[in-house]
Amino acid sequence: KFLGASSWSQEQNISNNAGASQNPTLRLDSNGVLHLAWTDDTPGSFQIYWRHTIPEPLNCGYVKRLPDGVVVDLRSKVVTGIFPALSCIYIEEPNRTSGIRVQNSGTGLALGNYVNVTGTMSTLIDSASGVRYERKIDSASVTKVSNGFELEPLAMNCKAVGGGSVLPYFVGVLNGVGTNNIGSLVRIAGKVTYTVSN
Repeated sequence: KFLGASSWSQEQNISNNAGASQNPTLRLDSNGVLHLAWTDDTPGSFQIYWRHTIPEPLNCGYVKRLPDGVVVDLRSKVVTGIFPALSCIYIEEPNRTSGIRVQNSGTGLALGNYVNVTGTMSTLIDSASGVRYERKIDSASVTKVSNGFELEPLAMNCKAVGGGSVLPYFVGVLNGVGTNNIGSLVRIAGKVTYTVSN
């Protein structure tokens, strides 16, 4: 699978036969299904074989690991945040496993709406330090699919907020541990031990 830029997924042995597999032909149909046909002489005489992929819907956690510039298409995600001043919304998997920032004003949307999102992967970079700190979807087209219920925030303790890094694409919080959860709707609990002024 081509992941964008010069990145590819791991090789897969399709035929896995003892004989000679040759003359492959690939076709991508209008539903995004990849078809592969080839000849194989494992039975002792050449026969034609065929396989096809089963399209898997992309999820927020997967697209965060794609290089900048890759076009992504996310389906039936839940709106968890709308920030008109930043021209962005946040979407999340219905099962709350991951969320991501989407550069779109969110006009006409409400929390809990199910949406489809198409756009280009990008990364927010701190102008002072040059640190890549959050993945986002740029130039995003957002289509409301249906109304829904607001997701409950995922509960976690303070030390788990932000989580670890997803290198080389972006870093987590300082000394972050566990799964990266930047972009997810969370509720935290902990003990206040120190405060600082603005």
